[in-house]
Amino acid sequence: MDKKLAFISLVGAGLTVAPQIALAGAEEDAFVKAGYTVCDARLIAISWKDNDIAAMTKMAGQKIINGYENQVKDIIAEGRTANGGNLVICPAEDVYSSADIELFAAYWDVGRSEGRKMISEKLLGGDKGSIDDAITEQKGKG
Repeated sequence: MDKKLAFISLVGAGLTVAPQIALAGAEEDAFVKAGYTVCDARLIAISWKDNDIAAMTKMAGQKIINGYENQVKDIIAEGRTANGGNLVICPAEDVYSSADIELFAAYWDVGRSEGRKMISEKLLGGDKGSIDDAITEQKGKG
């Protein structure tokens, strides 16, 4: 399996983004290391009206490598506007494990379903950092 297909397979399986770094190419690595997720790649695809998520990830990663991350942020913002708040494109399970979703929900003292929705909203808004912080803090409590 080539690196591009491995990246797509892992994303499609709903595994966390971090393990994909070793399997992806340089562009995908740059995209993930910059803190972006498959949700961001989908927003780029919406902005550019292109359904090829792997190609959008690679394109964005190349821009990051070349020092144009601000362009990536702008493209994602355009996609966010065009998406109109549709949470379907950012399922929590595409970025976080079931255990991490449970930790996030426990941190906010909400049920799993509400926790999933909150994660999707935060991913859609580009706020992965606060999700990661909540999960890390909740792990520390356990």
